[in-house]
Amino acid sequence: MSETSAPNLDQLDAHALRALARRLMGELEQRDQTLSETLTVVERQAHDLRSKETHIQRLTHEIALLRRYRFGKKSEQLAGVQGLLLEDEVDADIAAIEQELIDLGGGTPVERTRTQPKRPVLPPELPRIVIRHEPETTTCACGCQLQRIGEDKAEKLDYVPGAS
Repeated sequence: MSETSAPNLDQLDAHALRALARRLMGELEQRDQTLSETLTVVERQAHDLRSKETHIQRLTHEIALLRRYRFGKKSEQLAGVQGLLLEDEVDADIAAIEQELIDLGGGTPVERTRTQPKRPVLPPELPRIVIRHEPETTTCACGCQLQRIGEDKAEKLDYVPGAS
C-alpha cells in the first residue's frame, strides 16, 4: 500500500474509489513483476551452479581415470609402444583438466601426500644374519640354467629381554 494513511472508504465517491483501485492494482502488478524477475535470476543462477558442479564432477572423474591409467598396475597398462604413445597425451590431459578445475573455482586438486616410513632404517652397526632360501637345484627340467629374477629383503630387530 501507499505510505500515506489509508483513506476512509465511506467518504470517497465512485470516481475516487476507482482511482484508488487502479493505483493499488498498479502497485500489485509492479510487485508481481519484480518478484518474477527475481525468481528468474535465482533460477538461472541455480541452473548455472548445477551445470558447473556437474562439469566439475565429470572432470574429477576423468582425472581419476587418467591417473589410474598412468599410475595403475603394470598389468592394467598398455604394453610397449602403445603405452609410450599415450603417456605424453595423458600427462597433458591431466594438466589441462586440473587447470580447468582451478579456473572453475574448485581450487587446486587434492594431491596425495607421501608419508615417511613409520620405522627408520636400522643402524648399520647392528649385527645382521643373512638367510637365503635357495631352490634345491638351479637347473630347469629342460637342462637350462635358472636365472634369479628378484629378491625380497626384510630386516627384523631381535629383542632379548633383560634379566630381572
